[in-house]
Amino acid sequence: MPGVAGQAGLCGHSLKQGKTDGAVGVCVRTVRWMTYLSPLGYLLGIEGAALLRGFREGSAGRAFVETRIAEIRALLDTPALAQAEGVTASPGTISVTDVYRSWAPHYDAPGNQMIDIEQRVLAEFARVLRPGGSLVISDAHLLVSYLRPTLARRPGPDGRPSLLTEHHRPLSAYLAAALPLGFQVRQCEEPRRPRHSLDPETAPDPLPAHMSWDLLHWCPEASAAALDDSPIAVVWRFQLDGVRKAEQPER
Repeated sequence: MPGVAGQAGLCGHSLKQGKTDGAVGVCVRTVRWMTYLSPLGYLLGIEGAALLRGFREGSAGRAFVETRIAEIRALLDTPALAQAEGVTASPGTISVTDVYRSWAPHYDAPGNQMIDIEQRVLAEFARVLRPGGSLVISDAHLLVSYLRPTLARRPGPDGRPSLLTEHHRPLSAYLAAALPLGFQVRQCEEPRRPRHSLDPETAPDPLPAHMSWDLLHWCPEASAAALDDSPIAVVWRFQLDGVRKAEQPER
């Protein structure tokens, strides 16, 4: 199970003592999973996502499919990618605080599409929140965690590059938490990534051979097919019933 920090391994052996038939000994060892971040592997995944989405949405004509296959062959034959070393990283060895600290200086830089999304959320808070009123919450969409490049962070305690352990919730988790408390769903939106969000004018020269958002410039058509108009956030507006669950008399 990729992404799991560790598991217990069991190894059995016989221990003969005198006339005893034997006893089973168990030694427990911790196995830490590693994630190999391959630039070429990520691009092949984007090509695959573009094909699967095209098949599902009916946009994968013959020319599109043949172009994707030809591009996959070209990526595999590109020395800069085929010979590029990936990064082996340890999941769960960096904290959320560390990630935000490294991201904060660049948060307001051009191209951060989450700014527009968060401004909408804050405006919604200002409009609806009042005593006994509504609750508005937002979160990164589960799908975006699969499509974006996974970036290694600074070395963790084991000296290896580190990965933040992310906990993306399915939409059903919000309902499971809110409905028993007396909240009712009033609105749910899934803001989407703008079309043509990959600007060819921003493509670096040469193109990178390491994990980066700029990898998408290797296959811009496939990147657009996989990422454009995909949900990047979920915004809920809940409203409480007349009687709060917390105000019900204790047993």
